[in-house]
Amino acid sequence: MTDNTILKVSGLAVSFPSARGTLRAVRGISYDLRSGETLGIVGESGSGKSVSSFALMGLLKPGAIVEGSGIFEGSDLLTMSRRDLETIRGRDIAMIFQDPLSSLDPCFTVSRHLVETLQAHRTITKQQAEKEAEDMLRSVGIRNASQVMRQYPFELSGGMRQRVMIAIALLCKPRLLIADEPTTALDVTVQDQILKLLKTLRDQSGTSMVFITHNFGIVARLCDRVIVMYGGRIMERAAMRQIFESPVHPYTRALLSAIPRMDDDKSIPLPTISGQPHDPHSDDEGCPFRERCPLAFEKCAVMPEEVFIEKDHSAACWLAGKEAGLE
Repeated sequence: MTDNTILKVSGLAVSFPSARGTLRAVRGISYDLRSGETLGIVGESGSGKSVSSFALMGLLKPGAIVEGSGIFEGSDLLTMSRRDLETIRGRDIAMIFQDPLSSLDPCFTVSRHLVETLQAHRTITKQQAEKEAEDMLRSVGIRNASQVMRQYPFELSGGMRQRVMIAIALLCKPRLLIADEPTTALDVTVQDQILKLLKTLRDQSGTSMVFITHNFGIVARLCDRVIVMYGGRIMERAAMRQIFESPVHPYTRALLSAIPRMDDDKSIPLPTISGQPHDPHSDDEGCPFRERCPLAFEKCAVMPEEVFIEKDHSAACWLAGKEAGLE
């Protein structure tokens, strides 16, 4: 691990026992996160994006089988004791969840959520914690912070609840923030406000961020580098600009082609990806996208290694590279 790397994930695999056999949600992914960087993890539902991050945070349900390593500042998150992980979680690593209503306790006021988070990780009086909590609410754009402190989650709008979740995540000034599709349930206007808020807070604090999403528009606004996942595997990784300007993997290209553009001919339907998503119960070791890929051929029955196209840009495809004319 270099001095600039805050998180190094190696060979992360996650599976669950089920009535149909073993469900293999994540199939051996590896990536680095650099200090102060925002890494986007993109892919459709079921690609393994959220499960991989839940595994690192120790938030999977009992019965999950996790392999590999996740080295955060010299310590392996996947092998440390539950007590040590609980100490790190919330203080050094924080997470913003997709649905704040289900993530916040409906029986607790906003004040209690914030104050208990502070007191769990710092030696601080309740009065000091309440002041810091109220200040943090203001920093995430909640003007009537003192009033919101006394309210319960169900009394707040979706955008306000998400701001509260962000405030909780940032209270202890974590070095790593994992955001699991935090704007999916919000309308476009509120989504824009939350993204601006996250970008401002990241730039001010230098916090590293893993941003999980299926929205390439968010990637373009917020991320430095991008990982594209499908079927529990990494299909392509690159700098944000490289993904948009020179995508290599057929899956990445298919996702990008399905994004509506203002200058598109509205009489022509948007392209879609034919076929069904990859079955996570499958024991097939080939490329998980090959059943839906228009360029698939015999060799795709074996999963290829990632091929480097240029610095920081690689793809797991037998056709990746200049010789195949995909650049």
